Amino acid sequence: MKIRGKLLVLLMGLAAVVMIGWVLVVPLPAFKLRMETLDLLDSPQAADRQKAAWIIAEEGLAGGVGDILKRIRREDDPDTREAYLYALGRVPEPRSLEAVVDELHCGTSGYPRHAAWLALARIDPAVFRSLSDKPPILDPWDRLGIAHGRLEVDDTRGVETIIEFALRGDADQRRVACTAIGQLLHPLLESAGRWPLESPRGRERIFPAAFVCDISVRCDGIDLQSLADWRGAHGGQDAAMSRSLRRLNNARNRIAYLLFGSRDGAAGQSLQ
Repeated sequence: MKIRGKLLVLLMGLAAVVMIGWVLVVPLPAFKLRMETLDLLDSPQAADRQKAAWIIAEEGLAGGVGDILKRIRREDDPDTREAYLYALGRVPEPRSLEAVVDELHCGTSGYPRHAAWLALARIDPAVFRSLSDKPPILDPWDRLGIAHGRLEVDDTRGVETIIEFALRGDADQRRVACTAIGQLLHPLLESAGRWPLESPRGRERIFPAAFVCDISVRCDGIDLQSLADWRGAHGGQDAAMSRSLRRLNNARNRIAYLLFGSRDGAAGQSLQ
């Protein structure tokens, strides 16, 4: 009995040590956030499930990837599937590859496939390049997804398609194309000092047609692919160069204001 009692005390002590270690490894706020996302993922409301996906994407919750993979194949709501796929792309892990490729082959809604192309570019660029040359399904959202994914892997062949959708797509396609311009094309043009002095502000936006046309002209004036290749090979140096160019652009902005009386008046004449 004494031995059994000592053994029980020892096991309880070990359990306490494990629990303390678990608490130290998994901070309470992170655990609380994980529980919140699980509750939302199991909600019958599609909006709640989408919210969970965006939390996983924004917070980079690696544990959430497995939670999404358990649910994505039985998810019937296209908007929620789109959110799941965006989250898988924002937290790229090799185990997500099969689910993403399945969406490209079997998905019946265009905009989740756009999200799948973008996720694939982030998860496995080599597989993306292979599939994007011979896409299994092709509709406008696939074209936009492939173009967006190409920019993500520093392939500027997608620029013309992005510009096309930013000008002539429906409202959702224009918003997505303008997001690609702001997030992926902007750094390239800024590196060459070609980003316009005046540009629309805000994250969720649809650029005016005149601004998109201006971007198109500026892209035609430089070798974007060589610039993208250089950026890919000199990531850290490029960040420093971008900061320097930003300062130069600010100085150019002030000079333009002095010369023309307004920044808008100089924008169309600079760096054409």
